[in-house]
Amino acid sequence: GRIRPTTDMNEASAATLVVEAVPFVHELQLDVFEALDRICAPPTVLASSSGQVASELVGRVQRRERVVAAHFWYPSQHIPAVEVCAGPETAPDVVPWICKVLEDVGKVPVVLNREVKGFIGNRMQLALLREAWALWASGVASAEMIDTVVRTSFGRRLAITGPIESADVGGLETLYNFGAWLIPDLDRAPHPSPKVGELVKAGHKGPSTGRGVYDWTKRDPKALLSLRMNELLRWLAVDQAERSGGRAVVKRPAAKRTAKRSKKK
Repeated sequence: GRIRPTTDMNEASAATLVVEAVPFVHELQLDVFEALDRICAPPTVLASSSGQVASELVGRVQRRERVVAAHFWYPSQHIPAVEVCAGPETAPDVVPWICKVLEDVGKVPVVLNREVKGFIGNRMQLALLREAWALWASGVASAEMIDTVVRTSFGRRLAITGPIESADVGGLETLYNFGAWLIPDLDRAPHPSPKVGELVKAGHKGPSTGRGVYDWTKRDPKALLSLRMNELLRWLAVDQAERSGGRAVVKRPAAKRTAKRSKKK
């Protein structure tokens, strides 16, 4: 009820915080921040949610001290984490201020000490995806088996203990020695798998075209996304209970199964 859409960027002039969320096209981002710098008087903070570092957004900005990266995760209304990263010219008080704003609306700000391409989450997500694509492309296992391993093993732990916590809890010496043995054998290709590139060139982009790595004409993407959304909502209820100091007992949503019933004549 408090959301009022508009296509007139000039209406951002009264805001104390403006969050850019345009597509990841550098020229477009530069245009947007140039316009916002002109429209919004200081001390309005100009933040970017598109995943670009702040120093790459200020080429046409005069008041660079108020530009900061605030990378939300999709779907942003359901994922708590927001990666906050100052640029070399960002004023020291901007990061604490925007972190307070994010906390007030129920988000979990994650502050980076310095700029790095992709921030934390996307770097780790793409590292996992690179290995998953490489395993699939080299025929080690099917896409179904690779995804099943993640969902039914370490994927369940990661919501509770992150990778560094998990290594400490599991025994740092053991994980270090295992890493020394296995890391040299992991995929180190500087580009995504050519086999995935062939799919993209052929127009296979996922459920929207009927095929990606998976044949989506034989699967129900809406049911899969609904199941994922229910799980995200379950975690939001847990987060809300923790913020209010209570305890929530929230059941994990059961996967829906459909069965065809034969009609008796």
